[in-house]
Amino acid sequence: MPITPGSPYCRKLQYPSVEHLKITNAWLDGVKTFYHYQKYDRGHLVDLLKTRRAFCSNLGNLNDPWDCRFSFKIDDSESARRTIASLKHTAIPSPQGPEHDRFMDEMLGDGPELLKLTTHMVAEHLHADNVKTRRIYCLTRVVTSTLMWSHYAQNHKGIALEFAVKPDNVFATAFKVFYEEEFLPFELYRGEDLALLPFLIKAFCWRYEEEYRLFLRIHEPDAPHPFPECMHVEDDRFKLPSDSLTAIVLGCQMSEETAIEIQQLRAEYWPEVHIKRMFRHRDRYELELRDFDAAV
Repeated sequence: MPITPGSPYCRKLQYPSVEHLKITNAWLDGVKTFYHYQKYDRGHLVDLLKTRRAFCSNLGNLNDPWDCRFSFKIDDSESARRTIASLKHTAIPSPQGPEHDRFMDEMLGDGPELLKLTTHMVAEHLHADNVKTRRIYCLTRVVTSTLMWSHYAQNHKGIALEFAVKPDNVFATAFKVFYEEEFLPFELYRGEDLALLPFLIKAFCWRYEEEYRLFLRIHEPDAPHPFPECMHVEDDRFKLPSDSLTAIVLGCQMSEETAIEIQQLRAEYWPEVHIKRMFRHRDRYELELRDFDAAV
């Protein structure tokens, strides 16, 4: 099934919301270009250029300890009752039919600590399951961020991959990340919250990243809700849409030897891709992106 902004699959993912947050994606925001910062690893870049597949992030190895983590709020008796009712649809088995009300009463009667422990167990179960089955690919519209080059691209000696966002490619579905001052717990019985929002909210200190995320899934032929083929992950890599990689951007502190090596790899494996480079202004704190194509 193709991914397009008008497809039923995309419409399903575009519009869930909670309180003041409204989920949006690259296509709705009019994004035309994305960048992915990374260190320069010759083997990884050769693999990407030869196979047209990019490595993505395992949710168990993220640099933010709160990222993609669940926490469920239980702030009153009605909230607790609805949470207990929803538990039978997740990791905790419970009675069906006429036994259901008695089960909820017994659990409520055991006090809030048991319910807190149970919802924590559910949150850990969900995280473990997502680590096994889901992957993300982090993107940003900003290529001139000094902090991003420092944190994710070897202190300006790495690279940034430049991708074109088009209506018919997977990058159009990348979701915008929100940044909040306070950690936001979610209601377990709100299905849309459970599906997306814990993956899209980070602490306010990460706001400089201006991040968007691709949501990908390890391919499971018998999955009850299969992802479209363009979102499949195999060996922690996903297939890049044809002509989506438009440039490799070199950090301003990359050695000339490494820059020449990357030009040679590009020429050998994917000659249509451009080479660009960041340059440091000498008299102000600012980076500038310039074309850097040259004959090798």
